[in-house]
Amino acid sequence: MPEYITLIKTNPPEFQQARERLSRITQRPQEDIEVHGIWSTLGSHDLLVAYNAPEQEKAMQFIQNKVNGVGIRSTQTLSGQALSSFTPGYGKD
Repeated sequence: MPEYITLIKTNPPEFQQARERLSRITQRPQEDIEVHGIWSTLGSHDLLVAYNAPEQEKAMQFIQNKVNGVGIRSTQTLSGQALSSFTPGYGKD
């Protein structure tokens, strides 16, 4: 299943509200979506969401339905595959 990272920029006055809203998506993710985590970041983006989706269309629906909203100024979504030799625990049950 493809892995995605969505980088998020927030409106500064609404950062806290956006962070709290995003923290709830792990409790009720969209069908076929597995959220790995949400992080606050330093640098050009404020937050990131790491998740799996079965296809790009489902990933974009997830961002539109669950991530975009109050306090979110912009998002950038990256798709990739973990390098198993450099990712501890990846591909091991």
